[in-house]
Amino acid sequence: MDFASPLTVRANWRGMAHRNPPLPASAAQSFLAQIVASKPVKNTELERQRAKAFSALGQATSATKINEAFKRLILQDNVTKENVTDCLHNHLRDLGVSNDRVKGALLQMLQRVRDSKGSGKDVVPALKDVLNAEVVPTVRPSDYVQRGAEQGWIAELSAQRALLLSGPPRCGKTDAAKWVAGALQELGFEVLRFSLVDEAERVLLDRRSNEVLVVLDDPLGSDLEVNSKAGQALRSLERLIRELAPNRRLIVAQSQEVLLAARSTDSLDKVKTGNLPWYNLGQYPSGFLLQVWDVQSKRNKVPDDVKTAVTSAIAAGELDVPAGVLAHVAAYHQNLQGTDVVRQAQSLASESTIDFAMTLCSSGAKEVVRALAIGSTAIETSADRELAFILGEGVELEMPKSDGILVFPPDNQFGDPITPPSYAKEPNFPRSARNILVNLEMHRVLRRKQADHFEFSHPYYRAAARAVVRQVVSMEKDDVLSAIRRGLFSPSPSTSAATARNLWWLHRDLTESINLGDSIVELAGIGLNWYFPTTRDLCYEFLIEVVKAEPEKYLKKLQYWVNSMSRIEIEDVVWDCGDPFFPAGREHSTLSFLRTPPVPNEAHVRQTVVKLRAGDALPNPGSAVEALRFFKAQPNQLESDVLLRLLGFSEGLIRAEAAYIWLLVERTNDDEILERLRRETHPSVVSRILNAVTKAWNAVSSDRKTKLGKVFKTHGPSQRDCAICTI
Repeated sequence: MDFASPLTVRANWRGMAHRNPPLPASAAQSFLAQIVASKPVKNTELERQRAKAFSALGQATSATKINEAFKRLILQDNVTKENVTDCLHNHLRDLGVSNDRVKGALLQMLQRVRDSKGSGKDVVPALKDVLNAEVVPTVRPSDYVQRGAEQGWIAELSAQRALLLSGPPRCGKTDAAKWVAGALQELGFEVLRFSLVDEAERVLLDRRSNEVLVVLDDPLGSDLEVNSKAGQALRSLERLIRELAPNRRLIVAQSQEVLLAARSTDSLDKVKTGNLPWYNLGQYPSGFLLQVWDVQSKRNKVPDDVKTAVTSAIAAGELDVPAGVLAHVAAYHQNLQGTDVVRQAQSLASESTIDFAMTLCSSGAKEVVRALAIGSTAIETSADRELAFILGEGVELEMPKSDGILVFPPDNQFGDPITPPSYAKEPNFPRSARNILVNLEMHRVLRRKQADHFEFSHPYYRAAARAVVRQVVSMEKDDVLSAIRRGLFSPSPSTSAATARNLWWLHRDLTESINLGDSIVELAGIGLNWYFPTTRDLCYEFLIEVVKAEPEKYLKKLQYWVNSMSRIEIEDVVWDCGDPFFPAGREHSTLSFLRTPPVPNEAHVRQTVVKLRAGDALPNPGSAVEALRFFKAQPNQLESDVLLRLLGFSEGLIRAEAAYIWLLVERTNDDEILERLRRETHPSVVSRILNAVTKAWNAVSSDRKTKLGKVFKTHGPSQRDCAICTI
């Protein structure tokens, strides 16, 4: 055995250091002596300096320290470049880098090593920066308690491509879905979370090559939030499950009451969706609740006497509550005092969202919780700065005109630099409000989603926050309307979108309590002209729901709302400055000729097309728009695989332009594409489809006319009629 043998590891080495000092003490001492006696290999100045440095190092250390260092010296023999690359790929996967990002991450790290050579700088911080940017945090809840059925769920998800979980409120559906998703995340799946079926559909039907899993949380609405589109969402869900590709997975966590109502039945055993059963998470295995309480009491540092009393009550069946309720009891264990702990725990466990809303109000958290409820959703959150803005800090941005009249810039200077909306003065978060957030986080009502973003830790707390909004009195009417207006017309795309998504329940609840319904509808109408395309889309969807609920009151406004959306074109939007936005006062498409669209860079377009064909992640919207400008001039060059990828964008204007270009010329074998276009309800997409069919009609074959006629019949003959059909 030579000197290096103890330092050599097998080819399947997984990144572990040697457990024990690898060399015998005598060998380590011999190695140290050789270092001290170092001589230059060649008679050069560099070699002499190197030998001197080695000798000094040997004199300054010991054989024991050398041997400790050797625990981290790994040698591999007879390995190829491919072996090393595979090993590095496995290490990166173990660290949480997704499959489709591993190669890029490795190339970045190799470049950092090359850049560091000769600089004398430690390369490790640069490598850590790459890892921090590429590693995707696990979606698995840290305090999850397994029920024993998880491996069966994973097996079903692998075999059927979908897993359906249901049960009563606070039984742990979402955490169970995340735990299962985490298992597939470790296998390389990219995990995304949505609350609407159509959002999940665009991602899951997109032909990107990487493996994608979507967690769909209460797509029909929750027991705490009624969804008028539950039946339609359930039909879309059935269709989506049938169309899942082999590298796609879907987990649905749905509250049972809405599901049972949509199916007009009284038992989950009688419900199947996409021919798959729904698993009832309200039925707990023996000892499960005791394990949940043990974990939650430790996490929340519940005193031993309280922990013991509640444990005994659970074991005796005196406290039989959903798993999520035990987390709430543990978080508010300060309310459990004296000799009557069990009764107090029962009272706390049975606390309704309205009761807890009153607790939040009495603690002084009303305004902060109200701002969070208005400016965030289960998916979208607002940064601390935006919460401060909703609370009234900072100067409001100028609201757009609701009449759609174009306002010319001074001197008609359309060539001026166009910048995204921003605050005139940065809102500062009040110290008192920050203290309230700290207290809510301490009690597990809130948790940090990002460094400066809070989210509600459970739907129960979100529902309680909405109850806080609902309890507003007439004297607070202006304050609440101001908060909604600030959220909707925020310079933050996510806050604006979240507020727009919340308009439907704000309208319902505040119409009943303080008669704010008409004011909210008016804000939504103005929102059709706000900076962000997503905000406009969501305001439009809300207004369609309003027309459905009160046609006699709002039907006369429908045509104007439809026109406001359908007149928008892709060149009206700035796509290359981060999040897409409409430049203030310049959005009317009838004056698009005053702005010359950039000439597409064909080299960039080719790169974008190659990535789309290869199944890479969707490019940024700006690159997609540049490609569409190119294809608009040469529609015959747009191929079906590229078109299907473009239909995966969430931005309706991109899908609209892609559909328009595709339908302009004769096509064959595109039944899948035409079916996707028939499902579209976005007004801009529908408008462009109808324009393209009309324009191409006389230039296509009779067979093509038959197919286009079916598309036209779905969406025509007028935008107003199309909107009414969606109702």
